[in-house]
Amino acid sequence: PGVYYSTNNGTSWLALASANTAHAGTDNVVQIVSSPNFSTDGMFYVLWDDEVVIQTTNGGAAWCTVTGLPATPDIRHIALTPDHNGDTPAGSVFVTFDNNGATTDVYKSTAPSTLCTVPGWATADVITGSNLFQGHKIVFHPSYTEGGAVQEIYLASGLTGTGLYRSANGGTSWASIVGTAPNNVNAVGGLLVAPNLLASNPVLVVASAGDATNRSGIFVTTNASAATPSWTRRMSGLQSLLFSDIVFSPTYATDGTFFLADKGSGVFKTTDR
Repeated sequence: PGVYYSTNNGTSWLALASANTAHAGTDNVVQIVSSPNFSTDGMFYVLWDDEVVIQTTNGGAAWCTVTGLPATPDIRHIALTPDHNGDTPAGSVFVTFDNNGATTDVYKSTAPSTLCTVPGWATADVITGSNLFQGHKIVFHPSYTEGGAVQEIYLASGLTGTGLYRSANGGTSWASIVGTAPNNVNAVGGLLVAPNLLASNPVLVVASAGDATNRSGIFVTTNASAATPSWTRRMSGLQSLLFSDIVFSPTYATDGTFFLADKGSGVFKTTDR
């Protein structure tokens, strides 16, 4: 286990010794997240399955361990705002958890460059008063800037009956946007905001699992910023209901293409949004 990199589009791979040495052991990598401004700030993060997060600010030459995060519950996802960088203002880092007994669902820091020394974490409880939560993924409005006019965030929950939340104030407070039956979002596995579409109401695509009362499927809204987004269920050509992730084409705005990972049947592609 460890971090590997390729310089030839994946034909061959080399171990990134600096990262693997920084976190010695046999733990597996859960997530690697690169700064949106990596070419200038050289920052990215690695989450290991023993809940340790390491960070580099110089393209991987040296690493440090992020401090201030709780040892339990499980860390599920790291998300960086579009304006994340190593300067000032520096954007933000979000961390979500599988909360089985804890009351804090999301950690946020507006000081990415000092996460290993003075992290300055702020916390939020997405489901107020509940100690059960599965924060699978966070995505941001394409125009999000920390402290700016647009601070809209979407958070997917894997817990049945909770589904999807939105914050309009940078993560301070959250509200459910699961919609109403029968086209309602349930436990969410995949979540993305369509790229290159900077309208006031961005396109949001969700892969949702089903249960006894909620239908599974791919759900799409074109008014994600509305008080009550309307969802359309799209299942034509899909074989299974164990959706795990979504990836958009970089040119989605013109080609309408995205890919869906399904745990039961493989990878699917659509070119008609």
